[in-house]
Amino acid sequence: MAFLGIDAGASATKWSVTDGDRTLAQGRTLPMDGHIYKDTSLSRIREVLTEIAEKTEGIKSVYAGITGLSLADKDYAITKTLFAEYFPSAKFTGVSDMELAYRAHLEPGEGILIYAGTGSIAVHITKNGELKRMGGWGYLLGDEGAGYWIGREAIRSCLYALEMGEPLSHFHETIFAELEAKDWVGIRNFVYSEHRSAIASLSRFVSDEANSGENAAKTILDGSAHELNSLRNRMQHLLGSYSHTIVLAGGVLTDGSYAANALMKLIGTQAVIGNADIAAKAALLAAKL
Repeated sequence: MAFLGIDAGASATKWSVTDGDRTLAQGRTLPMDGHIYKDTSLSRIREVLTEIAEKTEGIKSVYAGITGLSLADKDYAITKTLFAEYFPSAKFTGVSDMELAYRAHLEPGEGILIYAGTGSIAVHITKNGELKRMGGWGYLLGDEGAGYWIGREAIRSCLYALEMGEPLSHFHETIFAELEAKDWVGIRNFVYSEHRSAIASLSRFVSDEANSGENAAKTILDGSAHELNSLRNRMQHLLGSYSHTIVLAGGVLTDGSYAANALMKLIGTQAVIGNADIAAKAALLAAKL
């Protein structure tokens, strides 16, 4: 028997298959979301599920964490029907990508997950299974401190340098090279033609530059840490407790990264870096369905 776990976020979809004891297969493919009301999202879901179905067989259950997944009865039923087209013999459970990320790192009631990938959010699941969240509003309304925010701030820093006629630092030259731009017109064309994931991908260059001592990059990531720490404070205030374990996860908060180290300094000994294989954990949850 085979059980499939899917971790679908804004940057990629990761999947894993287990027999309950060992991993049988794993993969990474295009990002997808649960916005089934959008033709582009629906087309992407079909594209991703087609690819996974072609690489797997005998799937008996699926546990999927999907960004933007609607749990409203009608929407969830449509999503469930979609999955049944590709895995007709499988039971299906879908949750938000952040609920899955929490369950991959923590037991209900155990702690708080601070996740910073393309977007940012703080998540806690109570002992009785209630999901509580702070942030996660999307890049237009929030997601402060996360990859898109960091990439945007890097671009803004370049624009300030251009406007003020300042000599460009190595950091600015690095960002301009990634944008394939050298002036406002080039920056504008990049920002307003690319998917938000392209802007979020700049965060890894900001991290590299901060680790090498570039002050502009360090300033941006120190700001990121303060924004993410605000999420933590708001969640702890909501829970009425400041004793929870704080797990840091997501592409921005990898072990040893400047942003993670800056945030851990603000939080203190409560903070740990999460390193769970989320898709693999989803597969194990599928095995329990």
